[in-house]
Amino acid sequence: MKQILFLFVVVVAGYFVFWGGTTTALSKADITPKDLISNVAAGVDQNFIPDIAANRRGFKYNNLNSFGKVKENVFMTYDPEICFAFIDIAYSSGAGEAETLIREYLKMFTLPEDRAKIFKLLTLYKDKQTLKMLLSFYQDELLERANLLNVLSTYRTPEVAQTINNAVSSDNLILAQTAKQLADSLAEQKWYKDGLNVKISEENKVDKKDQGEIGQYI
Repeated sequence: MKQILFLFVVVVAGYFVFWGGTTTALSKADITPKDLISNVAAGVDQNFIPDIAANRRGFKYNNLNSFGKVKENVFMTYDPEICFAFIDIAYSSGAGEAETLIREYLKMFTLPEDRAKIFKLLTLYKDKQTLKMLLSFYQDELLERANLLNVLSTYRTPEVAQTINNAVSSDNLILAQTAKQLADSLAEQKWYKDGLNVKISEENKVDKKDQGEIGQYI
């Protein structure tokens, strides 16, 4: 009971110190707490893409040998629910083996609902590792490419700009239509226009069919 009361006091005290003292100071400067929060949010670089999203760093596999044994036993069940649960844990914890696991899963389970789970999983986080996977899956056509293109368009990089631009002339009508809509909507955005002019190394192509290219400008 004492601990609960102590926590209550701390929370209340903290509330009044911040929202009392801070609000008073802000009111003198004709700034509301809402304006402060908005200004802080506006100062965050929305285009910055971390290597691994912060909320994917909570758990790490310290013993890769044990990890391998668990993986082997999980996939031997041939149960899509169990296998996906394992992939969810591995990917959501930022494991470097995530792409390999997802590829194995997509090879084993081909039903639309199984693939939809992977697609949804890859939209939960935004980081360089996920971008690399999305581009790789796009190249190898492991998931529906028009849907992948929509997700890729949220990453403001030269690779993505050129992938969209090249997909406009794709023989796949659905993909081409999606790419055209994206290209038209992004045409005036600086990141997209600049991205089309970036020279990306020839050996890192996104898609041999559509001649898209991958570089390292993330």
